[in-house]
Amino acid sequence: ITIPVGIALFALLLVAVVLLEVNDSFLNPQFYSDTLRDADIYNFALNDLPRSALDEARLIAPQDIDPSLDENPLVSAGLTTGDFVAALNRALPPEWVQDMVEQVLDEPGDYITGERDDFSTRIQSGDRVVLVVEEFKTLTRQADAYNLLFEQVIFPNIEDALETELPFGIDVTAERVAEAVRRVVPPEWVQANVEAALNAVTPYAVGETDTFEVEVQLSERVDVALEEIKSILLESDAYDLVYDEVVEPIIKDALGPTVALPFNITISRVEITDALREVAPAQWVQEQAELIVDATGQYMTQETDSLNIDIDLRDNKIAARDVLVRLAREQFDRVANDLPACSNSQLGSLVTSGLTSLPECMPSGGTAIEDQVR
Repeated sequence: ITIPVGIALFALLLVAVVLLEVNDSFLNPQFYSDTLRDADIYNFALNDLPRSALDEARLIAPQDIDPSLDENPLVSAGLTTGDFVAALNRALPPEWVQDMVEQVLDEPGDYITGERDDFSTRIQSGDRVVLVVEEFKTLTRQADAYNLLFEQVIFPNIEDALETELPFGIDVTAERVAEAVRRVVPPEWVQANVEAALNAVTPYAVGETDTFEVEVQLSERVDVALEEIKSILLESDAYDLVYDEVVEPIIKDALGPTVALPFNITISRVEITDALREVAPAQWVQEQAELIVDATGQYMTQETDSLNIDIDLRDNKIAARDVLVRLAREQFDRVANDLPACSNSQLGSLVTSGLTSLPECMPSGGTAIEDQVR
């Protein structure tokens, strides 16, 4: 009997020791805190681990990230792995992370061991969010994100857009369009607006405000954009192309290759187009086009509530009529000059019968009948 009782007591003692050890270690929050601290897990998580992950990410082929990319963004950003890790540690220092983790471990540990009837964990991270935003701003400045965005995203999209034919046969290079875009939205303007947007969102993210509003002032950039549009149109000879690509095809469809007038007189499509160029030259077309561009810009920036564009063609119509009359007169003079001189009998017939059509001959000598024919 003594031996079984001894064995039972020993077993109970062993269980008690184990339970005491478990209670002193696994059920003790301080055990986990000490273990993590001794393993230097916080420095590992915020230094060694991100360094390894970033170094591996730099080796990824750009096509595996996005088929349109020519270079891995982590490489083209111009930032080292150390830059990223340093920013991470400034925003989330190991000491702060350790403090937060130990707070999380302490609360449920006391609940499990029965020291408390309930538990709650609250992490104050508002100030950390602000620091994360500030570090992000710093990284975007250091990385020259503006040029990276242009090279990797905007310029390829410009090239794709220019593959389709532009109106009026305008020929402009992707480099010229990119130059215009850079002038319209320069890097300092983009950076300022990105940071302003982050500043507006941050109070909302940390619970300081219930709403947020991001405002981007585009009115001043619209004026620059309109000037760039005018420059591109001028450089690409768009105002001359209006006749070749718009006016002449309309005349061809409406009138055919020539316009027939009485007395076998014809005016060609080319002559009509040249006449229109005379009364509405490229300079005039440019002025009217720029009026349209300016009016559109005023409407887009809400300087005006409606889009009204008036182009006065009264003087052009009068001038065009005079030019066409002159053309007809010149054509008739050419036809009349080719007529043979009238004999006496033909001259008498013209006098008695009058002019109802182009005569077979032309009186000469400055007679009244010659003036009538002409």
